[in-house]
Amino acid sequence: MARSRGVFVWTAQSPINLVIYVLLLLSCLTQGAVFGDGDPGNGIEDQRQKATAEHLKPMGTLFCDGRLRGTAIHVRRPADKDPTSGSIVLTAAHVLYDQKTMQPFKKCVYRPQNKRLTTIDITSLSSHRFNPKEADKLQQAENDIVFIRLSKRLLQPTLTLTAVNKIPSALLLIAYNSGKNDISQSADCHQFVSENFASKKLLLHDCDANNGASGGAVLDAANGRLVGVHGGTFLVNNITSQRDQIPRGAKADPEKLINQARKINARVIETLNQFSAYPAKYFQD
Repeated sequence: MARSRGVFVWTAQSPINLVIYVLLLLSCLTQGAVFGDGDPGNGIEDQRQKATAEHLKPMGTLFCDGRLRGTAIHVRRPADKDPTSGSIVLTAAHVLYDQKTMQPFKKCVYRPQNKRLTTIDITSLSSHRFNPKEADKLQQAENDIVFIRLSKRLLQPTLTLTAVNKIPSALLLIAYNSGKNDISQSADCHQFVSENFASKKLLLHDCDANNGASGGAVLDAANGRLVGVHGGTFLVNNITSQRDQIPRGAKADPEKLINQARKINARVIETLNQFSAYPAKYFQD
């Protein structure tokens, strides 16, 4: 069973000045929200279905210290001149950290297409600025992205990183679904704009997600292009009835409850180019 630690909880200090400050980063919660019409009486409108064979091909999961922690994306290495070097996958950086100790997990492996009997060791990480102790949770979400070098070259297809200036209206999330123990796709979801969570680096969306979804691929539904890496959920004003649960089937609201992903931009592509050409272990810029 996956454990999630990707929920960012905020509260508004005043409805007059709309000053937002961090309340708490909850642990042991979902890495995304499942949205609906706000009426739990008519059922939970979970849009996820098992990923198609085509969407599943470049995806995998990360298994750290005995548990499934998140999703990862096999990406093309544009500057890799060594044909014997291992493949590179992309994920949300917080997936690699134990949120109780704030330390990296001791041992992580990659499972292509979430195949339990196939595991590949991790040899190095790209430079990144993710800090599990970061007090500014919006900034933490902006830095929640990392490339991973594997010990072997994968036969899996890859997704190509392309800087996206305009996010498409229709999105698709490919990510692990702990409820079904498979990699699912959440369709018919869209981008949102927020005043509380305004950021040029983040993509706010209402694609359904739960445990293990962090690191999932947010795609342009029209052409399959990778536009973001799912990171978690922003939650405002402590709207949950219980502090350890997000209300399933709640309406997506970019000012109160919304999922978020790190956008693919020029800086992310530059990091991949540098890491692909000059791999190094645990160095930071």
